[in-house]
Amino acid sequence: IGVVRSAPLLESISDAPSLSAGLPHFSTGYMRNWGRDTFISLRGLCLVTGRYSEARALLCCYASCLRHGLIPNLLDGGRNSRFNARDAVWWWLQGVQDYCKMAPEGTDFLATHVNRLFPSDDERSRTMTKGSNVMNRIDEIIQEIMEKHAHGIDFVEWGAGPRLDAHMQRPGFHVEIRMDPRTGFILGGNLHNCGTWMDKMGESTTAGNYGIPSTPRD
Repeated sequence: IGVVRSAPLLESISDAPSLSAGLPHFSTGYMRNWGRDTFISLRGLCLVTGRYSEARALLCCYASCLRHGLIPNLLDGGRNSRFNARDAVWWWLQGVQDYCKMAPEGTDFLATHVNRLFPSDDERSRTMTKGSNVMNRIDEIIQEIMEKHAHGIDFVEWGAGPRLDAHMQRPGFHVEIRMDPRTGFILGGNLHNCGTWMDKMGESTTAGNYGIPSTPRD
């Protein structure tokens, strides 16, 4: 964890610490910052060790990138963020809960305001990496997450196509998430996308899994 100039959390916040998703392949550049990996690790790397300022910065930066009721899977400084992980936002929520229990400021953190990078889920309203004039408190971000999941999430990733993912088939860019009202379980996905932690898109013609969520590769 630390400041890496080639991998800012957001282009407008170049001095915020980021957390590598893995060494050496995920240490620098656009591949460094992943929502799922960051918030799975937040408690052990930042909270148990008393690095509360770093934890706070990570929680706030990802909150500012909320879109479709999700935080980014791949952050990429807000440039080409991918919202194709169903579980990343729940790890972020766990991080908020842990921070409120362990950090000195406690639940006062929920009143913190963040500048929304994406004030709308509509791609035509994108503000690139410059932010917007829309401000929300952390507790409002949490409410939006819950409401979006309760109503169901259904969208096609912005910029869908080979420039975003060279191996994914077109239906894979369609993200659909719903909540079972009887159990509260979160469901979603299709044959062509991979929205949970086993998210390596198959790219092997030899194994016959090109464009299919899987692990083997040539």
